Amino acid sequence: MVRFVALMLVAGCGSSAAGPPDAAADGAPCGLGVAIGSKDGDAFAAYDDGDSAEIVLGFQGFLFLLLSLRVEGTDADTAEVSARAEVEGLSPSWTRSTKPLHADGDARYANDVQIFFNTSSLADLLGRETLLSASVQIDGCAATEERRVVLVDAQGCVAQPDGGLACVDAGSL
Repeated sequence: MVRFVALMLVAGCGSSAAGPPDAAADGAPCGLGVAIGSKDGDAFAAYDDGDSAEIVLGFQGFLFLLLSLRVEGTDADTAEVSARAEVEGLSPSWTRSTKPLHADGDARYANDVQIFFNTSSLADLLGRETLLSASVQIDGCAATEERRVVLVDAQGCVAQPDGGLACVDAGSL
C-alpha cells in the first residue's frame, strides 16, 4: 500500500504552476513569443510594467479585464490560451480556452481574453497593482509573459475618504 501511495504521489508530479515550457517536447526552441496588452480598434498596445489596465463592468454586472495577446513565431489558426490576474490579498482570477488567432502583419492576435473578478468589488480592485500572466500553447510549444499593471476604471470612479468610490454614472459604491 505504501508503494502505491508513493507511486501516485510521484505520478502526480508534472509541470509547474508557471505553465508549459518555452521549448518543444524534443527540447528544440519553439520560437513563440507572446505579449499581453489591449486593443483599441485595430491597434494593439502591449502593457509595460506599471501601465494601467482598465476594469470593464459587463452588462450583467461582473467586473473583468479584456485582454489581447500578440503571438509571434507561428502561423497557427488557434492556440490554447491561459491568463491569470493576481491581486495581493485576493483570490487569483484566471481563464483558459482555445482561442482563434487573427493574422495582422507579422503577428497573430488572440482577442477578447477575459479574466473575471467574480468575487471582488470595484473598491477591492481599483488602483491595485496586479500581476498579469499569460501563456499560449501551440503544438507542444509554449510562451509565457508576465506584467505588473495597475487596475483602473475609465468610467471616472474616484476613491473617497471613507473608503468608498464615487463614480460619474453609477453613484457611490
